[in-house]
Parts: sequence; C-alpha cells; structure tokens
Amino acid sequence: VYMNKGAIYVATDDYGSATETRIDRFSVAGPKVAWQATGVVPGTVINQFAIDESGGYLRVTTHTDSNDNGIHVLDTSGATLDQVGQLTGLAPGEQLYAVRYVGNTAYLVTFLRTDPLFVVDLTDPKTPVLQGELVVPGFSNYLQSVGDGLLLGIGQEREAGSWNSHLQATLFNVADGAQPIQVDREYLDSGYQWSWSDAQFDHHALLY
Repeated sequence: VYMNKGAIYVATDDYGSATETRIDRFSVAGPKVAWQATGVVPGTVINQFAIDESGGYLRVTTHTDSNDNGIHVLDTSGATLDQVGQLTGLAPGEQLYAVRYVGNTAYLVTFLRTDPLFVVDLTDPKTPVLQGELVVPGFSNYLQSVGDGLLLGIGQEREAGSWNSHLQATLFNVADGAQPIQVDREYLDSGYQWSWSDAQFDHHALLY
C-alpha cells in the first residue's frame, strides 16, 4: 500500500502467473474514499517505497521472474492507469533490494555479489533516463534521504574470504546524479560474525 494526500494505491501480485502486479487507485477526499482506476505492471513490488506519485504520474519499480529490474510510469487520469514511459534492463540477473524516490529522481539498489546504486532521472515521465551508477561491496535494504544531495543506505556486507556478514551504514553523495559517490561506510557491529537491524525491513525502526 502507498498513500499520499489525494490517493491510496494497492498493489496486488497476480499469483496465477507470478509475472504481473495489479495496481488499484482509490481517490481520497476528506473522509471519502472511492475506487478510481486500475493498471498492471510487469513483475513484483518489493515494498511501499517502490511506488510514488508526482505530477499526475505514478512511478512503480518492479523486479520480474526473469531477473529484470525496471521503472514503469503510469498516467493516473481516467479509469485506467496507462503506461506512458519505462526504463527496464537495470542489473539483469540481480535481485532488487531497495528503492527510494526523492523528487524526480529514483534510487535503486540491486545485489548479486556487489551493490550497484542506480540513479534514474524521472524529470520527463515518458522518458526515464539512467543518470548514474555506483558499484560498492555489500548491499542496502533501506535508503533514506538525509539532506540535500545525501542518501543513507542500511544493509549488509560480507567479509572477504569468510561467511561473516555485518550490518553497515553507508553515506552516499548523490548531488551529481551522474557520478554518485560513497562518502563513508561504518560497520555497526564489527565484533560479531553476523548482525542485522529491524531498520533493514521496517522503516519505523529508524528515526531521522
């Protein structure tokens, strides 16, 4: 479920084919809620942060069974959520781990052996553009904007040559979307063989 001041969106996996997600839009006006439109996107949605509405367009990031990741832009007017733009083929073969929209920019994290952070420009909803990419060790489950041009990632990183996996927080400078930079990274429990945080899976565990 994703909600803003004017609408509620409910994303439902199509378990019959396991390849599509249905999205229903309900308009909200004070205490009144009414179904307005529906649409379908390929793949599945990992959480509410993979959905965002801006300027009359719904942006949805999905991961497909064929291990493709992409962003689909839907027009929210009328009784159908029609796709007007898309960007697919991001990190084929890797799993989508985190998504965050900040204004007209989307940040995606996928993971297989390394963690690519993708920066996607959504200024033109009909033509999403991959602006930049940064590959770092480990991965982030959760992304949080922490000020102008800064992004915080919380996730795991495995020690080289071992099975030890540590909770880590990474600060990215994304002021230049074409050249994202890892500013710093901190292990939060380096003395343990394995550690994790609720903040990786439940954003209520993090206060900023």
